[in-house]
Parts: sequence; structure tokens; C-alpha cells
Amino acid sequence: MLISTRGRYALRILTDMAERHSGEFLPLKELAQRQNLSEKYLESIIQSLVKGGLLEAARGKCGGYRFARTPEDVTVWEVLSLTEGSLGAVGCHWEGEAACERMSECRSVPLWQGLNRVIQEYLSGYTVADLARSGPEETA
Repeated sequence: MLISTRGRYALRILTDMAERHSGEFLPLKELAQRQNLSEKYLESIIQSLVKGGLLEAARGKCGGYRFARTPEDVTVWEVLSLTEGSLGAVGCHWEGEAACERMSECRSVPLWQGLNRVIQEYLSGYTVADLARSGPEETA
């Protein structure tokens, strides 16, 4: 499993938003500038977070994006699931993928299922609020 820039940038933006969480809408331009990211790329990432119900969007002078739920209720697992799709260790066990024809006789199935479970439990144990509260040395 390799987390792409899409997933990493989504976490950066949400952490930034959580640090400034006031319930007000934050403009895309401001978020992009603070994180030194392309507005166009960031917009595509944020759209997936809006569609997934993690963010709300508003247009107009005071428009932008804000959390649909509190940062304490948004897990890293949810964010990465929306931005990355599957987070499985091997392709034959990814949700939504066709099952391997050898799965019924494959002796490594329990290994991959266990690893997938550990990954999901670990990432579900961190929220965006946790990331906003911790420094880089605490999350490494």
C-alpha cells in the first residue's frame, strides 16, 4: 500500500482546517497558499471530501469549505478511503475488486485479511483533530 499525494494532501488540508476550526468557511485560495499547493489540484481533492460528506461547500463572497462534522469525528481511515479508494495490502483482497480465482485454496488469505484489518484499525484510531494536536515528531 502506497498513499498518494492526493491522500497526503487531503490530510494536510484537513489538519490545517482543524487547527483553525471555527465553523466558518475557509476559502480554497487561502488553504492552497498556506499549504503551498496548486488550487486546481486541491479543488479536485476537496470535491471528493465534499462528495464523501466530510466537508461542506459554500459559494460567494464568504464561501469556501468547512467541516460537515467535527474534526474529532473524521478519521484518517475515512479520509484515505475517499481519496485513495482501496487501502488493501494486495489487489486480490481490495473491496470492489474481483476475487482471485485461487482465493479458496490460497494459504496466504488469512495473512492479507489480518494485515488489512490492522491497517483499518490503526488508521481508524486517528482523527483529523489528533493530527492537528500533534507535532511532526509525535506522528512519525
